[in-house]
Amino acid sequence: MTTRRFQLDGPSVDALREKIRREHGSSARIVSLEKVTKGGIAGYLARHSYEATIEVDEPDNVPQAGIAALIADAEEAEQNLGYEVSTSGTRFDAVMQSLEAQTREPTAPEPEWNATPLVTASELSPPRARHSLALPAAEHAEPDITLLSSPGSLVVFIGLGSDPLDVSRTTRGLLAVAGHGRPRGIRPVFDRRSAYLARADAVADNVPVVLAWRLSSAVASDDELSGLADLQPDQVWVVVDARHKPEDTARWVGVVAQSVRVDAVLAVAEDETTTPETVARLGIPRGRVTSPSLARVTDADEDESAETVG
Repeated sequence: MTTRRFQLDGPSVDALREKIRREHGSSARIVSLEKVTKGGIAGYLARHSYEATIEVDEPDNVPQAGIAALIADAEEAEQNLGYEVSTSGTRFDAVMQSLEAQTREPTAPEPEWNATPLVTASELSPPRARHSLALPAAEHAEPDITLLSSPGSLVVFIGLGSDPLDVSRTTRGLLAVAGHGRPRGIRPVFDRRSAYLARADAVADNVPVVLAWRLSSAVASDDELSGLADLQPDQVWVVVDARHKPEDTARWVGVVAQSVRVDAVLAVAEDETTTPETVARLGIPRGRVTSPSLARVTDADEDESAETVG
């Protein structure tokens, strides 16, 4: 079973959903959704449309490809900036030989429908601040965004305290941490090279990389998100506590949205507040995490009482 990604657009959310069902069937999963504004002056006479990135499982033997191309593209960009990413070492060479062996098989022909398959993270649009997507209240009744599951994909959960790590642990993926106060014993991802190596290991395990990014507080600055966009994440989730003040939550979520595109919001503790609807005011599509299972911890098993390192 091969998971492929496609990007489609439509004049409205309902029309886009119908197009997805018609062209890809009911099993297609939406992994990102955004509103696009074109033309106009100060918002007047502008044309609006919606773009969605979807995942489709195809029953064929198409090999997983793209990690080698991802690294090659990134290294070329690094050289243009005047410095290099080291890919020397027997461990890295062994990983690359394994990946290249998979990609030598012939690929399946492209589908005839008018959609662009998204193969690698380097081919995606660069991270950017997301337009506010104020969907009608009914749109938020059921979560629309599902967790990206493609092997080697990088999914980032960002939040306060232990929330992003707690959520990451319930997913199926290669667990990694970044941000403020990284716990010992869990694989850190702190730059492009460590992200590429994590992606390569995840491809070998046939799972995505699940990165928990912790912010220090609701008044965290964008300095705490330094380097996030450089990792080229395929999907970014914000994990919000529904019990917190809406103003505080909106502030730190806004800081994240200025640094990288936010694809989904996941609310926790909604049953512990009388105003869970405040999460919908963020204007971000709701997400869901299905089929929970413990994420794989690499390098060492984390001690629950372990100290943190800055």
